[in-house]
Order: sequence, then structure tokens, then C-alpha cells
Amino acid sequence: LGEADARRTRLGRGIGDALQRAAARPLAGMLLISDGRSIDSATRASLRQFAGAEAPLHTVLLGSSGSVGDVAVRRVSAPRAAYQNDPAPVRVELSSLGGGDGVSGRLNLIDEATGAVIETKEIVVRGESSEHTIAHRPEEAGQRRWRVEFVPDEADLVDDNNSASLALEIVEKLGRGGGVR
Repeated sequence: LGEADARRTRLGRGIGDALQRAAARPLAGMLLISDGRSIDSATRASLRQFAGAEAPLHTVLLGSSGSVGDVAVRRVSAPRAAYQNDPAPVRVELSSLGGGDGVSGRLNLIDEATGAVIETKEIVVRGESSEHTIAHRPEEAGQRRWRVEFVPDEADLVDDNNSASLALEIVEKLGRGGGVR
């Protein structure tokens, strides 16, 4: 067999070529290995020739019985500023393709400066688009850069679209009298 370097599968042409090569010889059988995709079909003449050979056709199907889904972090949003020791909510919009009944996994909130996971939440992504909120109570004031990351429990088609970053300022809250410093 030659190198499999074509961009498309032509099962019909392949079957026709194989029958032509074996034209004057008895045919013991044909082995067809395929994912089932083809841009053509076997011709009637090829099918009649194969039927006349009275040889068995053995098929090996490649691929998965189901599709691998993909969950992507579409958008993250949070307040531009949050108080120290108060919950800072982060809204995460996820999109899902081919997830069937839903894709379960963990939503992690990561401090980009340290790489530490500062919050985690178990979720199920249902439908084409879903929103989830994860919150963290920052203990120190200052500029922060966080990353939201979705970690699926099962295989995910594209890992590169599972996270997004955001920046926010943590503001120190003063004692009883209120006020911000």
C-alpha cells in the first residue's frame, strides 16, 4: 500500500482499485478498515463484481462510538475592586459542544502570582452555554491577577480553551467607622 497522504477518503475508488488488481485471480476476501467517512461510494459495477466473487467482506471500524465534547471558558467577569476579607465573586461563562447530558468537572480559581489554587468548585456544564460563580475572600490588599480554569472529569477535545485570566484590586477595609483605605 502507498502512503496515506490524501486529504479525503474515497472508499468507492479504493474498492474498485482493489477489485481491478485482483481481476483475473480468485478473491479470498476483502478487508475494509475505515472510520465510515468517504466522499464517494462503490459503483454498481464494483458491487456486482465483488458479489460475483462470492468472497467475504471483513470490516474494521475505527473511531469512537460517541464524540468527545469540548468545554471552553468563554468569558470571566468580576468587580474591578473588592474589599479585603469579603467574598469577591467571579462569574464564569462556559460554552459546551457535544457534551450530551452535561460535562462534570472542577472550576478552579488560581492566584497567578503563586500558582496556588485558592478556590475550587465542582460543577456540571449543561447546554451550549452556562454561567457559574466562584468566590474567594482575599486576605491581603493590593492588585491581584487570578485565572479561572475548568478541569473536566472526562476527555476534553481542546485543552487550550479551558482557562481565562482577570485582574482586580483588593481594597483594605477600615474598622468600625467604615471607609476605605
